[in-house]
Amino acid sequence: MAAGIDYREYPPAAPLRPYVSCLWSMVGSGADPQTHRVLPDGCVDILCRSPGIGRAPTLEVVGTMTRSLEVSMDPAAEIVAVRFLPGGAFPFLGLPLHELTDGTATLGEFWSISELSEGLHREPATRGRVRVLEHALLRRLGAGLRSVDPVIRDVLARLVRRPADASIREWSDRAGISRQHLTRRVREYTGVGPKELARVLRLQGVLDLVSRGGAESPQARGWAFAAVSAGYFDQSHLIAEFRSLAGTTPARFLAER
Repeated sequence: MAAGIDYREYPPAAPLRPYVSCLWSMVGSGADPQTHRVLPDGCVDILCRSPGIGRAPTLEVVGTMTRSLEVSMDPAAEIVAVRFLPGGAFPFLGLPLHELTDGTATLGEFWSISELSEGLHREPATRGRVRVLEHALLRRLGAGLRSVDPVIRDVLARLVRRPADASIREWSDRAGISRQHLTRRVREYTGVGPKELARVLRLQGVLDLVSRGGAESPQARGWAFAAVSAGYFDQSHLIAEFRSLAGTTPARFLAER
Protein backbone atom coordinates (compact mmCIF):
# COMPACT_ATOMS: atom_id res chain seq x y z
CA MET A 1 0.00 0.00 0.00
CA ALA A 2 1.24 3.50 -0.82
CA ALA A 3 2.87 5.69 1.82
CA GLY A 4 0.37 8.02 3.45
CA ILE A 5 -2.45 5.45 3.32
CA ASP A 6 -3.53 3.44 6.36
CA TYR A 7 -5.14 0.18 5.17
CA ARG A 8 -6.59 -2.36 7.62
CA GLU A 9 -8.64 -5.56 7.39
CA TYR A 10 -11.22 -6.88 9.87
CA PRO A 11 -12.61 -10.44 10.08
CA PRO A 12 -16.37 -10.71 9.45
CA ALA A 13 -18.87 -11.89 12.04
CA ALA A 14 -19.37 -15.66 11.98
CA PRO A 15 -22.72 -15.64 10.09
CA LEU A 16 -21.09 -13.65 7.25
CA ARG A 17 -18.06 -15.89 6.76
CA PRO A 18 -19.62 -18.06 4.02
CA TYR A 19 -20.01 -14.88 1.95
CA VAL A 20 -17.42 -12.31 3.09
CA SER A 21 -13.64 -12.39 2.81
CA CYS A 22 -13.13 -9.38 5.10
CA LEU A 23 -14.23 -5.89 5.95
CA TRP A 24 -11.57 -3.26 5.42
CA SER A 25 -10.80 0.40 5.86
CA MET A 26 -8.47 2.83 4.12
CA VAL A 27 -7.71 6.28 5.47
CA GLY A 28 -5.65 8.94 3.74
CA SER A 29 -3.05 11.03 5.52
CA GLY A 30 -0.43 13.64 4.74
CA ALA A 31 -0.90 16.75 2.63
CA ASP A 32 -1.21 15.38 -0.91
CA PRO A 33 -3.33 12.74 -2.67
CA GLN A 34 -1.72 9.29 -2.76
CA THR A 35 -1.94 6.94 -5.73
CA HIS A 36 -1.94 3.18 -5.36
CA ARG A 37 -2.40 0.23 -7.70
CA VAL A 38 -5.44 -1.99 -7.16
CA LEU A 39 -5.15 -5.48 -8.64
CA PRO A 40 -7.90 -7.92 -9.67
CA ASP A 41 -8.84 -10.32 -6.88
CA GLY A 42 -11.98 -12.09 -8.16
CA CYS A 43 -14.15 -10.27 -5.62
CA VAL A 44 -16.96 -7.74 -5.53
CA ASP A 45 -16.71 -4.94 -2.94
CA ILE A 46 -19.18 -2.52 -1.38
CA LEU A 47 -17.44 0.81 -0.70
CA CYS A 48 -18.60 3.52 1.68
CA ARG A 49 -16.58 6.64 0.88
CA SER A 50 -16.46 9.51 3.38
CA PRO A 51 -15.07 12.58 1.55
CA GLY A 52 -14.33 14.45 4.80
CA ILE A 53 -15.75 15.69 8.09
CA GLY A 54 -19.36 16.83 7.84
CA ARG A 55 -19.90 15.42 4.35
CA ALA A 56 -22.30 12.55 3.64
CA PRO A 57 -20.78 9.24 2.53
CA THR A 58 -21.25 7.81 -0.95
CA LEU A 59 -22.10 4.12 -1.26
CA GLU A 60 -21.21 2.06 -4.31
CA VAL A 61 -20.70 -1.49 -5.52
CA VAL A 62 -17.44 -2.22 -7.33
CA GLY A 63 -17.70 -5.15 -9.72
CA THR A 64 -15.15 -7.89 -10.25
CA MET A 65 -12.04 -6.51 -11.96
CA THR A 66 -10.18 -8.09 -14.87
CA ARG A 67 -7.39 -5.50 -14.95
CA SER A 68 -5.51 -3.29 -12.52
CA LEU A 69 -6.46 0.30 -11.73
CA GLU A 70 -4.49 3.29 -10.49
CA VAL A 71 -6.57 4.92 -7.72
CA SER A 72 -5.94 8.29 -6.10
CA MET A 73 -6.71 8.65 -2.38
CA ASP A 74 -7.43 12.13 -1.02
CA PRO A 75 -5.67 12.74 2.33
CA ALA A 76 -8.97 13.85 3.91
CA ALA A 77 -10.93 10.85 2.66
CA GLU A 78 -11.81 7.52 4.26
CA ILE A 79 -13.23 4.30 2.89
CA VAL A 80 -14.84 1.48 4.83
CA ALA A 81 -15.81 -1.52 2.76
CA VAL A 82 -16.70 -5.18 2.53
CA ARG A 83 -14.87 -7.59 0.24
CA PHE A 84 -17.01 -10.57 -0.67
CA LEU A 85 -15.67 -14.01 -1.45
CA PRO A 86 -15.99 -15.08 -5.10
CA GLY A 87 -19.71 -15.74 -5.49
CA GLY A 88 -20.51 -14.24 -2.08
CA ALA A 89 -21.95 -10.95 -3.33
CA PHE A 90 -24.62 -12.51 -5.55
CA PRO A 91 -26.99 -13.50 -2.70
CA PHE A 92 -26.78 -9.95 -1.27
CA LEU A 93 -27.23 -8.09 -4.57
CA GLY A 94 -29.40 -10.50 -6.53
CA LEU A 95 -28.37 -9.65 -10.09
CA PRO A 96 -26.09 -11.35 -12.63
CA LEU A 97 -22.70 -10.03 -11.55
CA HIS A 98 -21.23 -10.01 -15.05
CA GLU A 99 -23.34 -6.86 -15.50
CA LEU A 100 -20.99 -5.12 -13.05
CA THR A 101 -17.64 -6.50 -14.25
CA ASP A 102 -14.99 -3.75 -14.44
CA GLY A 103 -17.64 -1.23 -13.44
CA THR A 104 -19.44 0.35 -10.50
CA ALA A 105 -23.03 1.03 -9.46
CA THR A 106 -24.63 2.95 -6.63
CA LEU A 107 -25.62 0.69 -3.73
CA GLY A 108 -29.05 2.33 -3.71
CA GLU A 109 -29.89 0.41 -6.90
CA PHE A 110 -29.94 -2.79 -4.81
CA TRP A 111 -30.65 -1.80 -1.21
CA SER A 112 -32.58 0.79 0.74
CA ILE A 113 -29.54 2.67 2.05
CA SER A 114 -30.92 5.55 4.13
CA GLU A 115 -30.34 3.80 7.48
CA LEU A 116 -26.82 2.72 6.49
CA SER A 117 -25.93 6.16 5.19
CA GLU A 118 -27.20 7.87 8.36
CA GLY A 119 -25.36 5.38 10.59
CA LEU A 120 -22.08 5.98 8.76
CA HIS A 121 -22.57 9.74 8.90
CA ARG A 122 -23.23 9.70 12.68
CA GLU A 123 -20.32 7.43 13.61
CA PRO A 124 -17.09 9.41 14.14
CA ALA A 125 -14.58 6.53 14.30
CA THR A 126 -13.34 4.36 11.44
CA ARG A 127 -13.78 1.12 13.37
CA GLY A 128 -17.28 2.21 14.30
CA ARG A 129 -18.13 2.74 10.62
CA VAL A 130 -16.86 -0.75 9.87
CA ARG A 131 -19.28 -2.08 12.49
CA VAL A 132 -22.14 -0.06 10.97
CA LEU A 133 -21.47 -1.67 7.59
CA GLU A 134 -21.19 -5.12 9.14
CA HIS A 135 -24.53 -4.68 10.91
CA ALA A 136 -26.14 -3.69 7.60
CA LEU A 137 -24.87 -6.95 6.09
CA LEU A 138 -26.19 -8.94 9.03
CA ARG A 139 -29.63 -7.31 8.68
CA ARG A 140 -29.60 -8.16 4.98
CA LEU A 141 -28.65 -11.73 5.84
CA GLY A 142 -31.46 -11.97 8.38
CA ALA A 143 -34.02 -10.79 5.84
CA GLY A 144 -33.21 -13.74 3.55
CA LEU A 145 -30.87 -14.02 0.57
CA ARG A 146 -30.99 -15.44 -2.92
CA SER A 147 -29.51 -18.91 -3.07
CA VAL A 148 -26.55 -20.10 -5.13
CA ASP A 149 -26.73 -23.34 -7.10
CA PRO A 150 -24.91 -25.88 -4.87
CA VAL A 151 -23.12 -27.34 -7.90
CA ILE A 152 -21.65 -23.95 -8.78
CA ARG A 153 -20.93 -23.23 -5.11
CA ASP A 154 -18.82 -26.39 -5.04
CA VAL A 155 -16.98 -25.35 -8.21
CA LEU A 156 -16.20 -21.95 -6.71
CA ALA A 157 -14.91 -23.51 -3.50
CA ARG A 158 -12.58 -25.74 -5.53
CA LEU A 159 -11.39 -22.76 -7.56
CA VAL A 160 -10.59 -20.75 -4.45
CA ARG A 161 -8.73 -23.67 -2.84
CA ARG A 162 -6.68 -24.71 -5.87
CA PRO A 163 -6.96 -22.31 -8.82
CA ALA A 164 -4.00 -23.93 -10.60
CA ASP A 165 -5.97 -27.20 -10.85
CA ALA A 166 -9.05 -25.69 -12.51
CA SER A 167 -10.64 -28.25 -14.85
CA ILE A 168 -13.83 -27.02 -16.50
CA ARG A 169 -14.30 -30.30 -18.40
CA GLU A 170 -13.93 -32.43 -15.26
CA TRP A 171 -16.30 -30.27 -13.20
CA SER A 172 -18.96 -30.06 -15.91
CA ASP A 173 -18.80 -33.83 -16.52
CA ARG A 174 -19.10 -34.52 -12.78
CA ALA A 175 -22.10 -32.17 -12.47
CA GLY A 176 -23.78 -33.50 -15.62
CA ILE A 177 -23.94 -30.06 -17.27
CA SER A 178 -22.25 -28.60 -20.31
CA ARG A 179 -19.06 -26.54 -20.03
CA GLN A 180 -20.93 -23.62 -21.56
CA HIS A 181 -23.65 -23.82 -18.90
CA LEU A 182 -21.09 -24.06 -16.09
CA THR A 183 -19.17 -21.07 -17.46
CA ARG A 184 -22.37 -19.03 -17.82
CA ARG A 185 -23.42 -19.71 -14.21
CA VAL A 186 -19.98 -18.90 -12.80
CA ARG A 187 -20.08 -15.58 -14.69
CA GLU A 188 -23.53 -14.91 -13.23
CA TYR A 189 -22.37 -15.55 -9.66
CA THR A 190 -18.88 -13.99 -9.79
CA GLY A 191 -18.71 -11.59 -12.75
CA VAL A 192 -16.12 -13.60 -14.70
CA GLY A 193 -15.84 -17.09 -16.15
CA PRO A 194 -14.02 -19.90 -14.35
CA LYS A 195 -10.84 -19.64 -16.44
CA GLU A 196 -10.56 -15.89 -15.83
CA LEU A 197 -11.31 -16.38 -12.13
CA ALA A 198 -8.62 -19.06 -11.88
CA ARG A 199 -6.08 -16.68 -13.48
CA VAL A 200 -6.89 -13.94 -10.99
CA LEU A 201 -6.83 -16.26 -7.97
CA ARG A 202 -3.49 -17.69 -9.06
CA LEU A 203 -2.09 -14.15 -9.22
CA GLN A 204 -3.43 -13.54 -5.72
CA GLY A 205 -1.54 -16.64 -4.59
CA VAL A 206 1.69 -14.97 -5.66
CA LEU A 207 0.71 -11.76 -3.88
CA ASP A 208 0.05 -13.79 -0.74
CA LEU A 209 3.61 -15.12 -0.89
CA VAL A 210 4.88 -11.56 -1.32
CA SER A 211 2.88 -10.23 1.64
CA ARG A 212 3.92 -13.05 3.98
CA GLY A 213 7.63 -12.56 3.34
CA GLY A 214 10.01 -14.85 5.19
CA ALA A 215 12.02 -17.80 3.91
CA GLU A 216 9.33 -18.93 1.43
CA SER A 217 8.78 -15.52 -0.16
CA PRO A 218 9.81 -14.49 -3.70
CA GLN A 219 12.18 -12.00 -2.08
CA ALA A 220 14.05 -14.89 -0.46
CA ARG A 221 13.55 -17.76 -2.94
CA GLY A 222 13.16 -15.89 -6.23
CA TRP A 223 10.30 -15.50 -8.70
CA ALA A 224 10.90 -18.92 -10.26
CA PHE A 225 10.01 -20.47 -6.89
CA ALA A 226 6.91 -18.24 -6.63
CA ALA A 227 5.82 -19.28 -10.13
CA VAL A 228 5.96 -22.99 -9.36
CA SER A 229 4.37 -22.53 -5.91
CA ALA A 230 1.38 -20.69 -7.42
CA GLY A 231 0.89 -23.18 -10.26
CA TYR A 232 2.47 -21.37 -13.21
CA PHE A 233 4.43 -23.30 -15.85
CA ASP A 234 7.56 -21.27 -15.20
CA GLN A 235 8.81 -17.77 -14.35
CA SER A 236 8.12 -16.38 -17.83
CA HIS A 237 4.49 -17.55 -17.57
CA LEU A 238 4.17 -15.75 -14.23
CA ILE A 239 5.66 -12.53 -15.63
CA ALA A 240 3.36 -12.61 -18.67
CA GLU A 241 0.27 -13.13 -16.49
CA PHE A 242 1.43 -10.41 -14.09
CA ARG A 243 1.79 -7.95 -16.98
CA SER A 244 -1.63 -8.87 -18.34
CA LEU A 245 -3.56 -8.67 -15.06
CA ALA A 246 -1.53 -6.22 -12.98
CA GLY A 247 -0.17 -3.94 -15.67
CA THR A 248 3.41 -4.28 -14.39
CA THR A 249 6.11 -6.85 -13.68
CA PRO A 250 6.37 -8.66 -10.35
CA ALA A 251 9.64 -6.89 -9.50
CA ARG A 252 8.20 -3.44 -10.22
CA PHE A 253 5.08 -4.24 -8.23
CA LEU A 254 7.20 -5.28 -5.27
CA ALA A 255 9.24 -2.06 -5.57
CA GLU A 256 6.01 0.00 -5.55
CA ARG A 257 4.91 -1.68 -2.34
